Amino acid sequence: MSYINCTSSGGNLFKDSGRIGCAGVIGSGIYSDIYNDAIKVTVMCSGNGEDILQMGLSRNIYEYLILHKDEFIIQSDKLTCDLISEVCFESSRKVYLRGGVDEFHGTNLYVGVICYIEYTYLDDDAEEEEDEHQESTLEPRTVKLLSYFHTTENFVFGFKYRGKTEFKFSNLVNGKKSNRGEIYLS
Repeated sequence: MSYINCTSSGGNLFKDSGRIGCAGVIGSGIYSDIYNDAIKVTVMCSGNGEDILQMGLSRNIYEYLILHKDEFIIQSDKLTCDLISEVCFESSRKVYLRGGVDEFHGTNLYVGVICYIEYTYLDDDAEEEEDEHQESTLEPRTVKLLSYFHTTENFVFGFKYRGKTEFKFSNLVNGKKSNRGEIYLS
């Protein structure tokens, strides 16, 4: 199954002539790879482009997710969006951020991230054959997950699911410095 990923720099307001922003830079605004022919991960970032470029943010998120894959594949207590939050804040501490400090949420990390993950695992809850001479009949299960994280005041993104275009509108509320969530597509 093939899938298409894309991202946008969000328009041309206040951009210098010729500047394309982080959206077109693989490893910063967008990164996609398949780990061990088993885990497909695509990361798309938006926000303060210079900061995203410095952090190589989309590749950092991919590598962090693969490094911590057991936390979201095997253990259900750790959400993928929490891992994305961790790596975003960790990456931001390693560079000089150019984004201004916002009194509302008290951070100068200004970023929005969408991450699509697809992986297949063998479901050990499926019934196995009693005959010791037959191979195991564990059922493969595919998980398709869309995770998001943002420190921007609001974050809007769209995706196609079961042939229908869906939109997600997320806002920071009650003085929170970030928001995150997950949408299971399978």
